[in-house]
Amino acid sequence: HFCETYSDPEKVLLPEIKELEEFYNSKLTSRDLGHVISTHLDSHLQQDSTAFSDYIDSIGKSAFEYGTGTEIIVSAFAEECERELEQEEEQEEEEEIQIPRRKPRAEIKWKVRSELFDDISTLKREAPGLKLLSEIIANELTTNLKSILWGNRIYLTDNLFYSLEDRSIKLDEYLQSCNALVRLRDGSGIVLLSDREADTLLNAEMNISAKKNKFCPTILLHKSFVCAHSSEEKLLMDHTNSRQTLLLEEDLLARLQLWSGDTMYRSPSRLQAMKAILPTIKEREEALKIPLLRKLQRYVQGSDLAQLCEDD
Repeated sequence: HFCETYSDPEKVLLPEIKELEEFYNSKLTSRDLGHVISTHLDSHLQQDSTAFSDYIDSIGKSAFEYGTGTEIIVSAFAEECERELEQEEEQEEEEEIQIPRRKPRAEIKWKVRSELFDDISTLKREAPGLKLLSEIIANELTTNLKSILWGNRIYLTDNLFYSLEDRSIKLDEYLQSCNALVRLRDGSGIVLLSDREADTLLNAEMNISAKKNKFCPTILLHKSFVCAHSSEEKLLMDHTNSRQTLLLEEDLLARLQLWSGDTMYRSPSRLQAMKAILPTIKEREEALKIPLLRKLQRYVQGSDLAQLCEDD
């Protein structure tokens, strides 16, 4: 184009093309069938040169013998589109895993009330089977996650973790998502609740607000909300009317996200906290198993967690 317009600068500008058809709808051409098939076979041989090479050679010889002399109409983009489609189909392949059907466990009812969350000793008197996350991982899972520094500030209720009626079955494949949580008022940790327990607590707090004829801030939090902000910017309402600022520490949020199977972290400070939780290769290898348990392994590639585990 430069050479053609060198002597006539007025022809440098090309007409604007707005229709996709002009970009992608190339001219149809007539080509020999044997040549078209041979081109496709060569591309397959480049992808897999060992497994089916004899069969591909045999097909190529037959195509050359019977297809030569037969003309077909093809597009210049046909081969490229087929190769792109082939790559997309390979990327979209998913592994199907059959999980045995199990009988779900009915939740144990207990009076979930706001005043119970002053400290862990008060809560343990009412909440059935309250356990530390580290204890559950050490005793109830077959997947080894014990090397990770889980700490002693995250608690789970029985209703959240034990989702099956048969308590002898290991629950690696039957983990419930943890969405609802409450921060203990003495700051000693957080308690993860089942959805039904969270609904019960919220209903109790709404009844209190109705009786007092004024709004009483809830102590119930949602994981997505508390993890969406760094500790420097997060303002959470306390259970008192003074609306004091509550901060969930980055190391606590990092452990919560790790157990939930999250792979992206909000702030540099949380990423630093994650490095402290996973100091060596052993802990980082175990951390990569959690998204697999949560069926979230598709989010690992290119994530903060993957980058952290690849670093020395």
